[in-house]
Amino acid sequence: MVRRSSEPELMAVEEIAKFLTDQCTKKVLDIRFKDGRLESGYVTYAARKGFGRIIDMPREFSMNFNIHEVSHVQFQEELELEQG
Repeated sequence: MVRRSSEPELMAVEEIAKFLTDQCTKKVLDIRFKDGRLESGYVTYAARKGFGRIIDMPREFSMNFNIHEVSHVQFQEELELEQG
């Protein structure tokens, strides 16, 4: 079952766009979507269009996303530290 993100958990679209632009393909990111999905991988992001692509090399998986679908972005290491 998927849990929807509550409003306080959501990052502002401007924050997400700046983070994605700054970290484009540098490190593995975790992207949490508003529908509850969590994807990890390298990210390319075109701020002008508002679309990005997440690429997960080990799973040989990639997908396009719209900035308005994203609720939270963080480095993969930060998520592991919070859970561990």
